Amino acid sequence: MSLPDLASIVENALLAWLAAMMALVAWRCLTGRIDLSGLLAGSGADRRPTPERVQLLLGILIAAFAYAQLALAQTQAPNAPPTRTMPEVPNEILLLFAGSHSLYLVGKHRRLQSRGGHTS
Repeated sequence: MSLPDLASIVENALLAWLAAMMALVAWRCLTGRIDLSGLLAGSGADRRPTPERVQLLLGILIAAFAYAQLALAQTQAPNAPPTRTMPEVPNEILLLFAGSHSLYLVGKHRRLQSRGGHTS
């Protein structure tokens, strides 16, 4: 067995393992074994989704999808040489990520201030 054949087998095994882990987590989320009820809800008595948590989740998902799309485009391009490194994260994705987290922190700070809580 040659080294490229072994590398291909290991790559396929890792992809199958990652797919199995994703399926397991998705299944446990759907069946309720992983509790997602408080994922978007704020802390305190009011358990409604807070806008800052919703936008943070959407920002993370959009940034992750954009980066995955970039990585796939680089590896799936015709005549693309094999790469050993992850693609560089574009400034736009970093800006989206940082901006989303900043909005989350500002929203959380304002919410705590309106309740008379401390923010340290």
